[in-house]
Formats: sequence, C-alpha cells, structure tokens
Amino acid sequence: MVSIIGSPAVRTWLLTQGAEPAPGTPEELTAFLKSDIEKWGKVIRAAGITAE
Repeated sequence: MVSIIGSPAVRTWLLTQGAEPAPGTPEELTAFLKSDIEKWGKVIRAAGITAE
C-alpha cells in the first residue's frame, strides 16, 4: 500500500479527489491520530462544543 499510495499516478489521482496521500507505517498513523485527537480535543473543549 505504501508504494502504491506513493506512486505519482495514484498520488495525483488522490489529490484530484481531495485526499492528501500520506504513505507511512501503522505506527506513524497511530502517532498522527493521537496527535490530532489531542490537538482538536483542546480546540473543542476551549470552544465549549458538545455533541447534540
């Protein structure tokens, strides 16, 4: 999957679909998701956003 997502043709196609291809390892994805959850969690709590 990493080599496919990193190929120029697939990368171009994904970009035209509005996706941002970021090939990497499962560990890198886990670290990214943890970081994003922490970052956006702070924003959500600061804004007082709650689920309906």
